[in-house]
Amino acid sequence: MKDYDMSKWWKEIEKLGYGSSRTEWCEQLMGEAIGSMEELVENINSFFVNLSSDFQPLEDDSSYQVECPPDMLVDPYQAYYALKEVKCHKSVGPDEIPNRILRDFAFELSPVVSSLWKASL
Repeated sequence: MKDYDMSKWWKEIEKLGYGSSRTEWCEQLMGEAIGSMEELVENINSFFVNLSSDFQPLEDDSSYQVECPPDMLVDPYQAYYALKEVKCHKSVGPDEIPNRILRDFAFELSPVVSSLWKASL
């Protein structure tokens, strides 16, 4: 153990756990073989295509109706007012989106937030 370089050992542990903070995210994703950004995009796309290639499409059952209480629905205006009320001095949530971004871009984000909410019901 005395002959082993501890800094080298720690660097290897960092690579296993979360990677080095000095490397770019695309380098961490692609590894050592860094090409262009187009290559990165193509690698990501092919990963998801391969992941879902064995899935069978769901059959469309138009007789199936889901009832959702009206008070659970959120329209873009409600999302806008909720986003405008976000307090900037509070800590960020698990999504790590800064609260100032949510508040300052509430108008642009409100249709997206509303659609995501409706899709999750």
